[in-house]
Amino acid sequence: MKDGVAEAVGLVPRRFDTVADALPAIRVDGAAIVEYGRTGSAAAVEATREVLGEHLRGLRPPVGIITNPVTGEGPHPDAQRRNVLSDRSVELELHIDGFMQFGTEYPDFIFLLCAQQAPQGGENFAVDGVRLVDRLAEDPENRALVDFLWQVDINQSTPSGVPHEAPVANWTGGGRRTARRHWHQRLLEDRPAEAVHAALLEQWAACCREAARAAPRFRLAPGDLLCIDNYRVFHGREPYEGQDRVLHRIWAWSDMAFGVPAGLET
Repeated sequence: MKDGVAEAVGLVPRRFDTVADALPAIRVDGAAIVEYGRTGSAAAVEATREVLGEHLRGLRPPVGIITNPVTGEGPHPDAQRRNVLSDRSVELELHIDGFMQFGTEYPDFIFLLCAQQAPQGGENFAVDGVRLVDRLAEDPENRALVDFLWQVDINQSTPSGVPHEAPVANWTGGGRRTARRHWHQRLLEDRPAEAVHAALLEQWAACCREAARAAPRFRLAPGDLLCIDNYRVFHGREPYEGQDRVLHRIWAWSDMAFGVPAGLET
């Protein structure tokens, strides 16, 4: 990736003290932070409803993002307690959410309400994936990569997740641009593997890693609501110290999503 591309796609969400300003900013930038002032899980639900308003079509009840007491075990869900145990010792790589549980109908919005922040570390970072694809397309040398990103279906879920075959970049039926990045992306197993496709997929992963390194970091304070367009923006987190960091996460679906999973309709 040529100089300047990685630096041009990282973003620091603009901050607002009123919920009404969030959605217009998300539509322009891909993300926003609302200084909501409240920290409970019920507040996360209320904030989600306020941000999306009449566009809300479905949401998943809040999940707590808490620290795994076992360092180095890696992040994993605790379904019984509706928590995700986060590994504080490692960076959370650039990714989208919901690709495992919902397949094609993955959520188009993520809301993260900070309840408690770590004493050190834990900064977030975000990359505009749609803009990254566009910036790559500006260089004729990336023609093969961009064609791959738009035209070649790959596995977009985990091996045990809901099947989801789609290219990295495409459009919704309503004309909304999308891009995808997570660490489980791989070529389809039931089709002849092409060495050139494997190389291009690794090139895409490398571009995302470079963009993540170059992206500016920002820190959430208790009461901050991070709002992300999950169809457009990839996000990650730095390692942190302590075990008190807590966020409430909500996945939501708008009237511009690919679809709303059964049972989550509002």
